[in-house]
Amino acid sequence: MTFPRIRIVIVDDHPIARYGMQEIFASAPGIEVVGEAESLAGLATLDTCADVLVLDLYLGQGRLTAGQIATLASTRPVLVVSASVRREDVIAAVRAGAGGYLLKTAERDVFIEAVRTVAGHGFYVSAQLAHLIDASLEAGDTAASEVRLAPRERQVLSLIAQGFTQAQAATRMGVGQGTIDTYIKRIRAKLGPGNKADLTRRAIELGQLDPEP
Repeated sequence: MTFPRIRIVIVDDHPIARYGMQEIFASAPGIEVVGEAESLAGLATLDTCADVLVLDLYLGQGRLTAGQIATLASTRPVLVVSASVRREDVIAAVRAGAGGYLLKTAERDVFIEAVRTVAGHGFYVSAQLAHLIDASLEAGDTAASEVRLAPRERQVLSLIAQGFTQAQAATRMGVGQGTIDTYIKRIRAKLGPGNKADLTRRAIELGQLDPEP
């Protein structure tokens, strides 16, 4: 089987974690580690392009802010890798635009699957944490100040707001309908439950979508 080339950069403040992930991806066909850093400052000095940023949620003494994650996610897909199973950590990362949240205890094959999923603009979350996403979707407990739609999520919602079906949106974006379904689920997890009109109105109110797409 031929796999598309995926270039990744790893940001983690623990050398052993960076080394372990490099070993995992070294054996994965098509995946190449093109850089590593122990901090966001170190990431900024890297002169390299990446298809996916593998990012530790806690660098140094504290959790990355929603703004920091959103800024990084605006330039490339971000896969958050963390030891934290706290609900607030998972939801904050997803709302900020992370394309996935993976526990550091995950098996080798899960790391590889997560990177490939996120590189294809899909969404991946460790199976142990899926219930947190579903609970957030059902409760609609969205904090306005933390909501940020990723560029592809904005594009999907814009097309849906214009009256396109999910199948038509998939065709226009050049992706499968399953990918669109995933984006819709992520949008609902961030904006709360409701029909398409409710989601569009909520996104406009939060400044995440232009009033006239």
